[in-house]
Amino acid sequence: MRPRLLDQYGRPLRRQEPPASGGGGRPGPFRLRRWEAADTNRLNEAHWQNATDNAINADLIDRLATLRTRSAYEAANNGIVEGVITTHCEDIVGAHGPTLQVESDDKAYSETAEAVWQDWFYAPTPDPRFSGAELLKSWVRSLWVNGEFLAQTITSRHATGAVKMRLKPIHPRRLGTPISQAINPRCMMGVEFDDEAVPIRYWIQDESPAGQPLLAPTNFTPVPADMIVHEFVAKEEGQARGFPWLAPSLNRVADLRDYDDHVLDAADAAAMMGVAWYTDHANANYIEVNESASIERRTQFTGPPGWKPMQLRSEHPAAQYVEYRREVHAEIGRPAAMPLMTVRLDASRHNYSSARFDGSNYQRVCNGLQIWLSGGPRSYGCLSWSLGEVVKEARFSYRELRARPPRVTLRWIWPVPPHVDPTKERTAERLGIETGTLPFAYACAINGLDEEAVFAAERRTNGLRASYELPPLPPPGSYLRATQPAVMPEDDQTEKDEEETETEATADV
Repeated sequence: MRPRLLDQYGRPLRRQEPPASGGGGRPGPFRLRRWEAADTNRLNEAHWQNATDNAINADLIDRLATLRTRSAYEAANNGIVEGVITTHCEDIVGAHGPTLQVESDDKAYSETAEAVWQDWFYAPTPDPRFSGAELLKSWVRSLWVNGEFLAQTITSRHATGAVKMRLKPIHPRRLGTPISQAINPRCMMGVEFDDEAVPIRYWIQDESPAGQPLLAPTNFTPVPADMIVHEFVAKEEGQARGFPWLAPSLNRVADLRDYDDHVLDAADAAAMMGVAWYTDHANANYIEVNESASIERRTQFTGPPGWKPMQLRSEHPAAQYVEYRREVHAEIGRPAAMPLMTVRLDASRHNYSSARFDGSNYQRVCNGLQIWLSGGPRSYGCLSWSLGEVVKEARFSYRELRARPPRVTLRWIWPVPPHVDPTKERTAERLGIETGTLPFAYACAINGLDEEAVFAAERRTNGLRASYELPPLPPPGSYLRATQPAVMPEDDQTEKDEEETETEATADV
C-alpha cells in the first residue's frame, strides 16, 4: 500500500487538481507568454531592477546634474574621450564653419543677405574674439558633455556694424527652477511651458560676479522663449531637457580607466619583485636570511641551502587586454556613429573598402547633425533662425533687405572631410556631370565649396594668366574626357593580367 502524506493534524492531504487552462500552454503560473523578454525570474531580476516606465523628464530631474558632472569629469581626465569630442567638433564644423548661399527671385536681396550674414558670423558673440566656428564647436562639445546648448540674444554695446544683436552663450547648469516656481506645474527644470507644451519662458540663474566664481547667486531671471536658443536631440515625446551624449558610455569609460590602473599596478608589482626564493623541502630547518638582497649584473649569487630562486612572470596585461580596450573604445564613439578607426586615429587594421564603408556611415550621421544645426530648405535649424534675426535688424540699414522675395531658399554648405581615394571620387563626379545627374553646383557643395566662389576664383586666375600673356583656363566640363588618364580599373587590370598569364603559359606548353 502506497504511503500517504499527512497534514499537521494527522489527516491525509487531498490532492488538488490543476485549474483548467483557457487556452493552449501550461496551466497556472507556467503559462507561456508571447514575449519571454518580459518574464522576471531570479536570473534576470537583478539586471532589470532599475527598469521603470517613468517619463524621461522624471528621470532627468534626478539624474541630469550627475550625468553632466560625470561627463565633464571624464572628458577632462580621459584622453580618448577628449579626442573623440575634439574630432567630432572638427568633423562637424571644420575650420571656418558653414557657408551660406541664399537663392531667391531677387539677386540683390540674396547677395546682401549673404554679405550681412558673413559679417555677423565673423563675431556672433559679445566677445569679438569668439568666431562663429568656435561657437558651433562649443555647442557640439556641449552636446557631448551637457546634452544641450543654450544661448540668449542680446544687444551688445561692444558690437560694430549694422547688426548689434549677439548670441550670449549660457551654461546649461544655470537653467533651473527657482523656489518661487517650485509649485508651478508648467515649469520643469527651468523651462516654463504653455498648454500645448511649447516653451514660453526660461528661468536663468544670474551670473557670478567677475572674479568671484565661487559666489553662486540664487536669483533667477525669466527670459522670453523667443530670445533663447535652446537645442537638444529629443529622445522622447515631451522631453524638456537633453542629456549628455556620453551618458550611455560612462560606465564603460569608468570601468576601462579603473581596469587600466589595476593592470598597471599588477604589472608593476610583478616587475618590482624580480626574484623569489622557494624550497621543495617542507621539513627543512628555517634559516634567518635577509628579506631582500641586491644582485649585481653578470655575477654569481649564493642563496641559502635548500632554497631555489624563481623569477616571477607578469600575468598582466592579459592576452585579451588589447581587444577589450578596442571594444570599449568603439562603444565610446558609437553614439555619434564614429568608427573605431576615427576614435583611435589608427587605420592599421583597415583596408580601402572597410575605411570607405565606415567613413561613409559616419559622414551620413555628421551630415544629419549639420542639417539639424543649420536647417535647410525643408527643415528648421538654429542657424537659419539666427539668419532671420540678423536680416530683421539689418533691413533698417540695407534697402535691399526691406522687401522679402516670395521665394527664399537657404542652402548651407558645410566643410567635408578629405576623401579616402580622391581619384575614384573625382571619377564619380565626372560621370555624374557628364550624364547630367549631378549639377555642377551640387558637385561643388559635395566638396564643401560654393559655386560662386569657384567661378570667382577661376575669374581671378584667368585675369592673372592674362597679365602674364597666358591663355585662359578652359571652361569647366570642356576637358573632362581629355584629362582622364588611360588607366583601366583595378579589377579589369587584374583580369587582363590573369588572361595574359594564362596565354603565355599555354604558349610555353
